[in-house]
Amino acid sequence: MKTLYLIGGTMGVGKTAVSRELKKMLPKAVFLDGDWCWDMAPFVVNDETKAMVMDNICACLNRFLKCGVLENIIFCWVMHEQSIIDEILSRLDLTGCAVEAVSLTCSEEELRRRLQKDIDSGIRTPDILDRSAARLPLYKKLNTRQIDTTGLDAKEAAYKVVNRKTVELIEIEEIPVEHIDEFWKIHLQYLLDDEIITDEEDKAYFQSDEYRNTIKRQMLRPVDRHHMVYFVRGGVRIGAAQYNTYQSEGGKCYILDFWVFPEFRGNGTGHRCFTALEAATKAWGATSYEINCVKENAHRFWQSLGFEDHGVDEYGMPLMDKALSDRSKCF
Repeated sequence: MKTLYLIGGTMGVGKTAVSRELKKMLPKAVFLDGDWCWDMAPFVVNDETKAMVMDNICACLNRFLKCGVLENIIFCWVMHEQSIIDEILSRLDLTGCAVEAVSLTCSEEELRRRLQKDIDSGIRTPDILDRSAARLPLYKKLNTRQIDTTGLDAKEAAYKVVNRKTVELIEIEEIPVEHIDEFWKIHLQYLLDDEIITDEEDKAYFQSDEYRNTIKRQMLRPVDRHHMVYFVRGGVRIGAAQYNTYQSEGGKCYILDFWVFPEFRGNGTGHRCFTALEAATKAWGATSYEINCVKENAHRFWQSLGFEDHGVDEYGMPLMDKALSDRSKCF
């Protein structure tokens, strides 16, 4: 069954940012912003253009609903009146499709803070402050699920939007130092299967006491501690990672390994695992991420998460890095 997500909210509440996160989070997803359907210069609002934008929106959504490769259709627009939602739904072929109608809200103080950032950046004009705040109370009257995004970043808000029956949250299971033997077996298999290591010298090194004792010592130190974790979904381990957060280097989190177990790959699982890792590393003071990346498919994956090329390390290995997702940047 397909699912149509209608994401409404006043200007500046974060509809577009949340919808983009939903597209990453949900399998076989497509995203349409209603504003794209009448992106004119000059921008004119009259009976003709209002009819035009509704025609455009409904035509696009119907095509998405008919497309066999899509399962999740995400649509965001202001939708501050029930009549707007009702008209859109009345013009769609929703056979075999569930509808999740959601209104994003936040405190007026939070809304004005988000809008002021856009004003300071030249994206919006100052008159938006009062116009947008005036619409906040209207969403309480709608037949939609209300989600308060105050204090949330876009990913956190997206998780609140998604029904857990569709996407289960991924949790982090920390591996204590006394239980790392099982991890080493899984780790070596990953290095071999994904062709991270290919020669006998590397195989010997990653199985050596030298390597493993170094990691164990780093797990026990009080500063710049090493972490091993499993990614867990619905009580099942679906992947693993190991990383160091270096407080001594301003909060840089260096990711040594990150992988989803082969049987769980696809449908955005890797993206959701990294979202869980980001949340966990905040607790250890992470402000940025760094990873060595050689393989082309891995490079595409990390690039899709916002990582950028950042030269090479002291061994000549390519590096990628990314600043920590900041809720002040999400909305």
